[in-house]
Amino acid sequence: MKIVLSPRLEEALRLLPHPSVVYDVGADHGFFSLACSSLGDKVYAGENKKGPYQSLCKNLKEFPQYPVTPLFADGLDALPEDVHVICLLGMGGKTIAEILLKDPKKLRNVDTILVEPQSQASLTISALEELGYRNDEGKYVFEKRYYPLLRFRKGTKQLSQLERKYGEVPLKRKDPLLKEYLKRQLSYLLPFPEEKEKAKSIEEDLIAIYGEEEI
Repeated sequence: MKIVLSPRLEEALRLLPHPSVVYDVGADHGFFSLACSSLGDKVYAGENKKGPYQSLCKNLKEFPQYPVTPLFADGLDALPEDVHVICLLGMGGKTIAEILLKDPKKLRNVDTILVEPQSQASLTISALEELGYRNDEGKYVFEKRYYPLLRFRKGTKQLSQLERKYGEVPLKRKDPLLKEYLKRQLSYLLPFPEEKEKAKSIEEDLIAIYGEEEI
């Protein structure tokens, strides 16, 4: 059986340093964890509910050539001491922020954090700023919805409001998928008078990032 990743997870895999010691939080089916192992990483895969954990363990057994250690744990509660890369992919931004902020001391050995919040990205970015991590790589990806896929490494910077909303690197590179996402949001909101303020805010962000001629 071959490990097949979706395009967004392929992008995530490219953003990780290899080989690393990785903890994949909320590992789901485990294919991303297995793909990391196939590149020489030592990998832990975590799930916090019995059903998904059992499914994860079953899938991992199908690929004995790519060892991954499953952990039945909530968030970073059982974070192994040797982990220096954490992945939190496809969760809500609030959930990611809560996981990271629950016990900051657990992150003392972690130098790289890869996140992909499917909502409320600003909460995740703000949490990482507070914890002393800086967005050094990343882009927006699309898979049924738009996701910011952002890598953070230890470092500090006072973020602007826009950087806190969308990520430092996508803004610096004027990410084309971010522009596409914002334009779609704007076109959806414009027909509804009750969404006027929200639409105005998005339009202001578009102009600030890409210039008035791009609207």
